[in-house]
Amino acid sequence: MPAITIIAGVALVGLGVALNEAGIDAGRAVLVLGFPVAFIGLFLAWRSSDAPKAPAGPTGPTVEEVASRLGLVAAEEGHRGTFRDRSVRLYGEGTGYLFGGKLIRPLDAGLTVTRGKPPGDARRESKTRDPEFDAIYAVRVDEPDRANALLSERLRRLLLEGDYRVDDDTVWRHIPPGPLEEVERASVRALKVAAEIERVAGPVPCAEPLRHARDAFAAYAAERQLALAETPLSMWGGQGGVDLNVRAVRDAFQQYHYEVDVKFFKSLERGLVMNPASSSMQHDRSAEPVGHPKFDKYYVLKADMTDDASRLVGGETRKIILALRDRGVQVRVRDDGVWAWIGFHREQTQGVLDAVGDLVTIAQRIAANANRLPAVV
Repeated sequence: MPAITIIAGVALVGLGVALNEAGIDAGRAVLVLGFPVAFIGLFLAWRSSDAPKAPAGPTGPTVEEVASRLGLVAAEEGHRGTFRDRSVRLYGEGTGYLFGGKLIRPLDAGLTVTRGKPPGDARRESKTRDPEFDAIYAVRVDEPDRANALLSERLRRLLLEGDYRVDDDTVWRHIPPGPLEEVERASVRALKVAAEIERVAGPVPCAEPLRHARDAFAAYAAERQLALAETPLSMWGGQGGVDLNVRAVRDAFQQYHYEVDVKFFKSLERGLVMNPASSSMQHDRSAEPVGHPKFDKYYVLKADMTDDASRLVGGETRKIILALRDRGVQVRVRDDGVWAWIGFHREQTQGVLDAVGDLVTIAQRIAANANRLPAVV
């Protein structure tokens, strides 16, 4: 369109000149008309050259193709699954991909490592004294000394290889579009970053508010032959037919609680569920009362077969659960084990460890009942 307008304008100017030279009066009018038309054509051509170009077509595999390559499945948001024995997530981001690998043991340091300075974080930036790294990445953490211990030289070099975002829970990497083989290699490198964080984290001194508990945790772990780490403050290992995992979880700046997860070595596969009544529907009729008034007031207990629930979680076990509740520990039970959240109290570390022992006893009793008593048909 601009080219046609320019040609028409030039033609009118030429015609006007010819008519003027021939002494025809209309030549002046044609000439006056031709200049604006040519000018409009030139203006349109300039505007079209400055207009935004249409977006380029796909320059790499689709997110679905990448997910298929990594063995992931579509979720409510993005794709999820297990890749190289680690829980991962995948999203489209711009023209590329956002790949995230979860840490097996999330940190409790309030760590964020990002390219540039993310908005909304009032904490002071922590410098690593590595000019190349500090020029690209911004590090924030509750306690700067812990950040310097976490960000080893090897970890800094790995992060400089790509566009990463790291927090206490996940290592994220933005991967530009490219052949599937290159995208997969970049995903594998992101998991190497996660593995390096886990490798260096264990010996890093625990968070200052947790240091009063460190020696008690160490003594408890040594007595029961459990593994121990300071970051996050945690202990784990087998305990008489069950698998124990205790760790400190950061809630906010220097605020924590403990989570205790006691897994059965093998899932019961009996549909066992026990929740605090407050977390169940008010008119839940799917679970029959077990006949223990106080227990039925505070908990909902059920299994695939009605009578199975009270056989698995027997009377003595229910007494321990109620005693824990009186001490502020809410217990949940599933086919795969027992879980509880324990509030953080600086002066009550022994109470936390006592609760851990009770939770192990609960899980052991349920597992023993499942082995001793076949499912009710």
